[in-house]
Amino acid sequence: MNNIFKFTRFILEKHLNTINFSEIVNKMYLELQSKKSYLNAYAVDYANEELGEYVDIDDDLSDIIETQDFQDWLKYELEVKFEDLYYDVFMNLIDQNGYITLYRSMKVDDDYLNKLMRCEIKRIGHYWTYDINAAEPHWGYNNDDKRNEIIFEIKIKEEYIDWIETFRLNLEHHFYNEEKEIRLFKNTPLNITKIIWNNKEIKMPNCKNIIA
Repeated sequence: MNNIFKFTRFILEKHLNTINFSEIVNKMYLELQSKKSYLNAYAVDYANEELGEYVDIDDDLSDIIETQDFQDWLKYELEVKFEDLYYDVFMNLIDQNGYITLYRSMKVDDDYLNKLMRCEIKRIGHYWTYDINAAEPHWGYNNDDKRNEIIFEIKIKEEYIDWIETFRLNLEHHFYNEEKEIRLFKNTPLNITKIIWNNKEIKMPNCKNIIA
C-alpha cells in the first residue's frame, strides 16, 4: 500500500513553474465554489464595482453569478489574483535550493510533547501556512484537555506541495480564507527544523518517520 501511495504521489507532484491558471480554475472548481456560496463575496464586489449597487452577501445572488458578464469579470479577477500569488508570493517563498519553510500550529494535551520526544507521534497533518503569524490552531480551542500550543516549522521541497489545491484555496475570496494556506500531499515525509511549545523553542526529537 505504501509503495502504491508513493507512486500515486509521484504522478501528482508538480513543480510550481509547471502550474497554469487553466488547470486551477476550471468548470468543476467554479461549480464547487458556487455550491458552497463562496462566489457570493465576489458577486458583492462585482455589484459594487461594475453596477454601483450594494447587495447582501447572505442573499441568493444567483441572478448575478449566472450572468455571462459576471463570469467574464470573475475569470479576469481570478487570473489577476493567480498571477499575484504565483509571482509575488509563492515564487518568493522558494529558496535557492528549492525549499520552502512552512508552519503548522496545533492545540494538544499535556502528554503530547512526551509522546513526540519518544517518537510516538507519526503524523502531524497536511494543512500548513507559509506565514508563522497565520499559524493558528483551528481545532481544540474549546477542549479543556488541549491546553498547550505547539508550532512546527519544516523545510520541504516545493514539488511535494499540492500546488493545485494550494492555489484553489488561496483563490477563494479573502472573506472566507485569510489563512495563507499551503496544502501538502498526505503522508509526505517531513523535515522538522524547529518546534515551539507554548511560545518557547525546544530541542528537536530524533525522529525520522514523521509524515504529513
